[in-house]
Amino acid sequence: MTVRYGNMSLTNLFGKNFLTQARVAEAHWAPYALWALRLAIGAMFLQHVMRMVFGYEPADSSQLFALPPGISPFAVAWETGIGLALIYGLWPRVAAVAGAATLTIATTAAHGVTASPYGWQAPVLWIAALLTFALAGDGAFVLVPSRSGSRTGSRQ
Repeated sequence: MTVRYGNMSLTNLFGKNFLTQARVAEAHWAPYALWALRLAIGAMFLQHVMRMVFGYEPADSSQLFALPPGISPFAVAWETGIGLALIYGLWPRVAAVAGAATLTIATTAAHGVTASPYGWQAPVLWIAALLTFALAGDGAFVLVPSRSGSRTGSRQ
C-alpha cells in the first residue's frame, strides 16, 4: 500500500521499509501500551474506592459496617477487586468488562435522573477506556491471562 501526499509517497520520503518497520514497532510496543492503560484504570478504581470510603456524604445503613453513610460494603469490595485484578493482571479483560458494567450502572444511577456537580463525561470516558482495553487484549505482565482466541501481550 502506498500512502501519497500530493505526488510524493511515504515510501519515497522514508524508504521502502518504513511501513514494515512501523508495523513491527507497533506490534512490539502494543502490549506495553495496554499494560500502562491497565495500570492507570486499575489505579483509578482504587482511588475511587478511597474516595468512597474517606470522602462521601449520603446517608445509608452502611454505618453498620463502619463505613461512611451511603457506601455499600459490597460496592467497596467489588471495585477494590476490579482495581486489583487490573493492576495485577488477573483475568484483566473480564475485570475490564465487569468494571465497565459497574460504571455504566453507577453513572446511570448517579447522573441519569438528576444533575450532579461531578458531571458524566469522566465516567463515560472511563467506560470507553475499559471497553477498548477489553477488546484489545490483556497487555504485558499478566499473572492470569483471560481466555480468548487472540491475546495481545506476553506472559511475563
